Amino acid sequence: QDDRIELEVVGYGMGEESFGIEYRTIYGDLSQPEIWAELDAVLLQTYDHENGAKLRINAACIDSGGHYTKMVYAFVKGKKARRVFAIKGMGGTGRPIVTAPRKTKTGTQKAAIDLFTVGVDEAKSTIMARLKVTEGAGLCHWPLKYDLEYFHQLTAEKVITKFKRGFKSKEWVKTRPRNEALDIRVYAYAALVLLNPVFESIQKSLAPKKKVEAETPIQQRRNRQPKKAGFVNGWR
Repeated sequence: QDDRIELEVVGYGMGEESFGIEYRTIYGDLSQPEIWAELDAVLLQTYDHENGAKLRINAACIDSGGHYTKMVYAFVKGKKARRVFAIKGMGGTGRPIVTAPRKTKTGTQKAAIDLFTVGVDEAKSTIMARLKVTEGAGLCHWPLKYDLEYFHQLTAEKVITKFKRGFKSKEWVKTRPRNEALDIRVYAYAALVLLNPVFESIQKSLAPKKKVEAETPIQQRRNRQPKKAGFVNGWR
């Protein structure tokens, strides 16, 4: 936005269950470096898992539309290893949620950055369908600290059917002025698609470690006693 950056940190688990972790607004002048430094600090934060592990942000998508495209390109430059990507949303039924990037640069920028196109219609359809899930794969979780305005924004669009020259098409339209929460959740889902994680491996790595019980002095003495040689053990 012209006077702020809005962002959401989203966690994903098995079956692409989603967990809203934090929604934040950073106010400032987007033409100045200070607000981008604050955004970078957020992206470098870690979050505590219930088993004590520190989880970092593994991927992030930033909308490059609007009046500050040049600033977005400058921000993502050099952050490819951290999977901080510039994206541009594009409507259209059947468009993939994420397409292969194209090299892009703006103004006097010498080096190009990867710009990903996000099929927002398909992403919105997926998210809206998951809002109806009550258990299992795709279930959405939100913390109690999210206010009612967040959910108004998350559900601020609907699909309508239009006819043009006799052909039927579907189009997403706003039902209220502000819809940032939905747009941001779309970008978070695009980041997940780009990341393409193997949830089974992640779940295994985060599983609680089994505690090894300390041996009692009697058990230690028993374990040190030499075993009697049998036919196999005594073979020379």
